[in-house]
Amino acid sequence: MITITPKAQQHLEKNPDRKKYLRLAIAGEGCGGNQYTLQFTDKQHADEEQEHQGTINLLISKHDKKKLEGTTIDYIKEGTLEGYHITNANQEKKSCHGCSCGH
Repeated sequence: MITITPKAQQHLEKNPDRKKYLRLAIAGEGCGGNQYTLQFTDKQHADEEQEHQGTINLLISKHDKKKLEGTTIDYIKEGTLEGYHITNANQEKKSCHGCSCGH
């Protein structure tokens, strides 16, 4: 199950770009771990399943579902940083050792 915190839920509900679904996907993996995308859409793909979190209809591909199990979507505001933060309980902790990839 994916968890959307109350703070993230509030920001998602207020988003002016909100559509019928919110798609969560693994966009790729860098040396620092997975990269994720959150995207509003009106169309569900055949390989996606829905999870309902309050008023949010979350779409997750069947391919990513197991990898995303236990993931939390939060909204943070710390100093000048503000935005959605995704924590995946299944992701192995990795560290980037000077490769300059930006991930």
